Amino acid sequence: MGSLTFRIEWEAGDGVRHPALAATWARIEILVNGHPVTVVRDKRTGGTRTGVYGPAFVLAEWIVRNFEFLLNESAPAGRVGTEWAQRHSLLAAREGTSLPDLRLWRDDGSVAVQWKPTLDFGSRPVVFVGSGEARLGPRDASSELVSVVDLVLDRVRDIEHPEIQALNADWEAITSAVGDEKKLLDRAARIGVDAYDDPNIDRFEAILLGGIDEVPDSTRDDLLDAGLAPDRLAPTIGLVADTLRNGRAKPALTGGVPRNSIGQPPPAARAYEQGYGVAKNLRAQVQPIRGAVDLNAVEGELGWSGLLDESKRNWTDVDTNVKALVGMSPDGFPRIIADPRRSGRHDRFVRARSLYFLLVGATESAPRLVTSGGTWLQASSRAFAAELLAPAEEVLAKAGRKSDEERIDELADEFNVSPWVITHQLENAGH
Repeated sequence: MGSLTFRIEWEAGDGVRHPALAATWARIEILVNGHPVTVVRDKRTGGTRTGVYGPAFVLAEWIVRNFEFLLNESAPAGRVGTEWAQRHSLLAAREGTSLPDLRLWRDDGSVAVQWKPTLDFGSRPVVFVGSGEARLGPRDASSELVSVVDLVLDRVRDIEHPEIQALNADWEAITSAVGDEKKLLDRAARIGVDAYDDPNIDRFEAILLGGIDEVPDSTRDDLLDAGLAPDRLAPTIGLVADTLRNGRAKPALTGGVPRNSIGQPPPAARAYEQGYGVAKNLRAQVQPIRGAVDLNAVEGELGWSGLLDESKRNWTDVDTNVKALVGMSPDGFPRIIADPRRSGRHDRFVRARSLYFLLVGATESAPRLVTSGGTWLQASSRAFAAELLAPAEEVLAKAGRKSDEERIDELADEFNVSPWVITHQLENAGH
């Protein structure tokens, strides 16, 4: 795992009226794995430097306001919305201060960090020129964020001001939370809700502190990261729990790893690279032919015939972000319980994603949910399914120079996938 470091060197805040801003005026340098994120080009001189100047108080305010989100909320798949960006990008704390587009969010068992350059100067005196990404240990990330806030609050401890008092009170509430209060803070943040600030937190509390504990830890993580609509949270969690209980002594699905699974592959730089790599290896081993993949044949080669459990396709109340439940049957066979609203090409894509969960041993400790979430596991499973069903190189060769809507539809028919998969594969192949 990588490291995140904030270096704050106090400077004179001459001419700054606000007492908290004046007292915390500083040179701020942010480093990831020892490399500065805060490399800026100065508009006046054209030169570069590795730090920025401004009040560290705004940095502390941003951390306190978003602390639970930074450590608990994952990113959605695809483009992120404005509200999510405000909770996770340091740009939201800028308030006239030069701060980079540094983003932090939880991604499965780690905290992802990503930073991007400023596109142009505009009215800004400096622009940020670096970009990159890394993964941090959750405890290390939390410890560094706590250190920043504590350092700033210590700097202003003798100043009487309403904003300082409010920040101290908020930080005390967050850091002193224990038991069910802490659990509610963490779990609410995972669904994008501030448990201290949301007026509707009561509608979530019972399910976040009760109903969701009826499912195993890994399954619960998938539910919280799936981006469920608020009004579908309770029925989705309830139905998943009921499905796992199965109304009998033995649950419908349990954790476990089927034979012929490959286990977690060596970590790749990005989730899609890992998914692509596993798909290419599987395609070469069990179906080294060109064209549309016969999933029944692939499952048969793996010894996993009859994966789809037709008897339990009753998920009509499940949020559409939940696609399937994957695990082992009580008699030791891999199984997929899927949403009956999905069929045809979409069903093939979900089945392919489910294969990935089984192949890499994601179901070892508990059944897992295939969802629309943006975590590493979900993202790599989508890349796996796309590459297994419609290999990028083959799609690119067949498309040639022509990739208009008509040709994309023709290729979608040929590979028996949705046009979206073909478009995605062409883009990834640099078409």
